[in-house]
Amino acid sequence: MEFAVPADTWNRKVSRLSSGLSNPGDVPPLIVEWRSGTLSIRDGNHRAAAMAMAGWESCWIIIWCNSAADHQDAREAAVALEQFGRR
Repeated sequence: MEFAVPADTWNRKVSRLSSGLSNPGDVPPLIVEWRSGTLSIRDGNHRAAAMAMAGWESCWIIIWCNSAADHQDAREAAVALEQFGRR
């Protein structure tokens, strides 16, 4: 995490969120920034941890890019991942 919070506060909130998860479609998407080829969660760190705690392996995300070049790189990476998943 880029901005650390006290572990007890973090664990309490993540546990509370995790216990209430039932349907991935009911959880707001994570907002993720594409930054030089790296994805960084900008909103939803607690939700991401709660979903992992609940054993979820995927969720909806919204990816934002800061330039046209980053957008193109992100699109190419997404296409490559999609093609890799089809093998």
